[in-house]
Amino acid sequence: MESDELIDPAPETKSTCPALIITSPVFIKETIGKYVSYTIRGNDSEGRIETKKRYNDFKNLRKNLVSIWRGTYIPPLPRTKLIVCFN
Repeated sequence: MESDELIDPAPETKSTCPALIITSPVFIKETIGKYVSYTIRGNDSEGRIETKKRYNDFKNLRKNLVSIWRGTYIPPLPRTKLIVCFN
């Protein structure tokens, strides 16, 4: 099994929640800056999902989840790390 394949839960444990996996961090270097893009793959009730997001997108999502579901534990994001490239 490849590391980015989704595991299909047993039929009796399937739910309406999407199954997601975050993989393939890619360093993007543009004229206005540098960042890491992550690929998000998964399945939901509508079918297959695949999109690319940046760390700040996850940061904003977490902020919104904490605001909406006060009192619910929302795990913290890993700290950002400085990436140095010498080319």
